[in-house]
Amino acid sequence: MKIFNKTATDIICYFSMPGWAIALIFGDYRKSIVHINQAMVIGLLNIMSEFAYIFAQMFFSGDLLGIAGIIYDMLRMLFLALSLIGIFRAIRGNDSPMPLVGNIKILK
Repeated sequence: MKIFNKTATDIICYFSMPGWAIALIFGDYRKSIVHINQAMVIGLLNIMSEFAYIFAQMFFSGDLLGIAGIIYDMLRMLFLALSLIGIFRAIRGNDSPMPLVGNIKILK
């Protein structure tokens, strides 16, 4: 059941993993595969960084934990920037791959 058109599907998929799932289920999957795939890669990388930071909190202390926190915050800003770039590209109708995550293909 297609509720969203291509542009709406492209935009919604960048709003966290629930947005990605809504876009995948109710959106135009075949036409929006590029943006759905890129949003999924950004979301999975974000989840992996969360687990890495939790791991760092369990095993590091002091300065190493502070450095891990800085790296974690920088990665979160990178993922936010990539999501915003994806949203702006979706609004403009640009289906070209994004830098860093565009060449990683999970969905075909």
